[in-house]
Amino acid sequence: EVLSDEAGYHVSFRRLIAALADDVRKDRESSRISGVFHRTVAAATTDICLRLREETAVNRVALSGGVFQNRLLLGLVLDDLEKNGFEVFIHSRVPTNDGGISLGQAAIALTKYIEQGGIETDG
Repeated sequence: EVLSDEAGYHVSFRRLIAALADDVRKDRESSRISGVFHRTVAAATTDICLRLREETAVNRVALSGGVFQNRLLLGLVLDDLEKNGFEVFIHSRVPTNDGGISLGQAAIALTKYIEQGGIETDG
C-alpha cells in the first residue's frame, strides 16, 4: 500500500507480510509466496513512479541499488515502467550495488578536485 504525507511517499508492507505469513502457515508453495512478494514490490515501485511523474512530469527512471541485483524484481519493474511509457535506465557497465556507489563517489571527488584547481585540464 502506497501512502503519502508531508514527508513524501512511503510503502506499507504490513498487509503483504501478514498475507505471506498466512501463506507460510497454510504451507503454500514457496514459488507462489515469492511471486506474490515480488509482484507486490514491483507494483508499489511502479505506483510511486506514476505518482511522481504526475506531480513532476519527469518520465525517466533509473533502477539502481543492490535490490536490483534481483533479476526477477528488475524484470518486473522494468516491464511495468516501460508499459507505462517511462524511459528506464539500468546498469550495463557498472555494478548496481556498492561498486557503483564507489564509482559515483570517486567521480564526485574527482570533479570537486578539478573544480578546486587540483588538475590541469584542456577543456
